[in-house]
Amino acid sequence: DWSKEHHSEKSHIRLLSMIDRHLKPVFGPMGLEEITRKHIEDYLIRRRRSRYKRGTKTFPTSEATINRELTAMKGVMRKAVEWELLEVSPAHGIREFKEKNAVPVLLEREEVMRLLDEAPPHFHALVACAVYAGLRREELFHLRWQDIHWKRGELVVASTREHATKNNESRRIPMNKALITALEQHKREHIIVGSPYVFSNRRGRPYTDIREPLDAAAQRAGIGDTVKLHQLRHAFCSHALMSGVDPRTVQKWMGHKDLKTTLRYAHVSPDHEKAAIERLSYRVSEKTALFGISNS
Repeated sequence: DWSKEHHSEKSHIRLLSMIDRHLKPVFGPMGLEEITRKHIEDYLIRRRRSRYKRGTKTFPTSEATINRELTAMKGVMRKAVEWELLEVSPAHGIREFKEKNAVPVLLEREEVMRLLDEAPPHFHALVACAVYAGLRREELFHLRWQDIHWKRGELVVASTREHATKNNESRRIPMNKALITALEQHKREHIIVGSPYVFSNRRGRPYTDIREPLDAAAQRAGIGDTVKLHQLRHAFCSHALMSGVDPRTVQKWMGHKDLKTTLRYAHVSPDHEKAAIERLSYRVSEKTALFGISNS
């Protein structure tokens, strides 16, 4: 009950799923006072050695996933202390695993345009929102028509109780002509009557997964077997910075708390690097001094 009142619906459901699937089977039979730091650290080690199956392949459980479970455990124990069910939390001070943040492969401008051309008509505007506005996956899926402000030429990523943004803050992003055109066409041809969502399935509900049509579009565009929505957000950030947009402005559009996150997120295209290095020159005219030193 406490979690439901203090978290967004999405966060609450995700937290309950994490506890029910992973923490309860191990710690559920134990009393709170029986759980020790050693029990928790043993659990983390087992989880790090575990694997999960997706299709016919298996993958190691990521450090990020395990760290989220540790955070949940710490939250449970912290509340137990606050409610005087425990004197101290056995999870206090346990260190998280160092996460490996792999930088997605940057899509070049031409690849982005080919992906837009190959996206199925009813997904074209969704892809456009990703590459022209940098929305996160859940932000795309829960974008509402009331969040599109045509006269002002901007869209609002609204943080609501039902669908909170990652940092629980709303933000405004200006729309360029390409994005406006894509959204206008989507509204004319693919709107689901009665649905408040810009992108929805035939029942008017938000999408939950579009990997298959997105991967198929990537294959038709000749940019690989798979492409993720997070990769499109990454492309938006990188190409905005390479186009000369002020980093603080890109930070605001991306919804990052810290500018360091924006700069870490960005990746420079090899072509952009080559063009930039060509602009570096030490040649001076007869009348111009280099570094303030005259030729005389």
